[in-house]
Amino acid sequence: MPYPFGDRPGFPRNQWYMAAWSHEVTRAPMRRTLLGQPVLLWRQADGRATALLAACPHRWMPLDPARLVDGDLECPYHGARFDASGACVRAPLDQRAPPSFALRRFSVVERGPCVLIWMGDGDRAEPSRVPPVERLGLGVAGWRQDVGAHQSVAARIQLVIENLFDQSHIGAVHPATLGGAHAEAISSEVVEDPHSLSVIRTMPSIASDDLMRTLMPNLGDRMINRARIEMLGAGIIASLGSQTFAAEEVDSIGLLLGELNFVHLLTPETAGRTHYFTAITRTFACDDDAFSQMLLERNALIVAEDAAVLEALEDVVDAVADRRTEVTFASDAAAICARRRIADMIDEERASGRNRPHGCLDAPPP
Repeated sequence: MPYPFGDRPGFPRNQWYMAAWSHEVTRAPMRRTLLGQPVLLWRQADGRATALLAACPHRWMPLDPARLVDGDLECPYHGARFDASGACVRAPLDQRAPPSFALRRFSVVERGPCVLIWMGDGDRAEPSRVPPVERLGLGVAGWRQDVGAHQSVAARIQLVIENLFDQSHIGAVHPATLGGAHAEAISSEVVEDPHSLSVIRTMPSIASDDLMRTLMPNLGDRMINRARIEMLGAGIIASLGSQTFAAEEVDSIGLLLGELNFVHLLTPETAGRTHYFTAITRTFACDDDAFSQMLLERNALIVAEDAAVLEALEDVVDAVADRRTEVTFASDAAAICARRRIADMIDEERASGRNRPHGCLDAPPP
């Protein structure tokens, strides 16, 4: 049975997921597969981002995003045309189309540089459920924001989520990029609220090095880092996010001097493939372009190292994984918390009976 949720779906649908960076969405339609469905993303004349099902409801013909006629999208099968709102502006052979003959529109919101989409039940796409990406410094004044590349990883989203919550693999997978030795935290806590799951570890104080003093001029001789892994919604994760404090005394937290987040925005592409967006945000050395470039290059290497492991797992996990005999260690606790939170989201949808996907599979019988 599919890992790790057995007969349950591999991800919840009634969530806001990352669809694209804002700069990717233009007046020219872009096609992207999201949660197993073909979606066209484009902007209406007033600049609003729009997401439409990329399949004509006449015979479910896939729509070609490059096939524009006077700004309208034309179906390559029978010539029906649709505007940016999804409304039909020309029916096949100039026949009269029923009012329902339109492309399904998905709810879309923009927060900072993120275009977020709701692929589940439209009547549950509540603004109050939009992940508060501002908490991670995305689109917030006073924060430096560097957007990384988008890629598609051949692994299911749950493998990616749990990997980001698993710090015990760092020494084996990232010895050159992240190093193998990590100090034990002096305190650790798990915090949950309706929007997020956070695992927070406060590390022992260490001597401030020359680089950190350059980046944070007010830093004294010692500093303390508070490391945080935080998941917003079902697929936005700050992994290895940190806060740097001055250490007034040994292991005594003083003034907060800077915050740094490595943000991973994950969206199911299909059951076994994940869209992977990255960004880095920080509150210090905001004008230092060279520092940003160094962080982006290192983060790209780290993500590539993780992707290689996750894609190897995807190849075999359903064939060999047995949750009844799966071995876990104390260091897996954070990843298991993330798994349980996602499982709860899926179970809530199953209990409501309202998690059926929309689109081609909902076509009426002939």
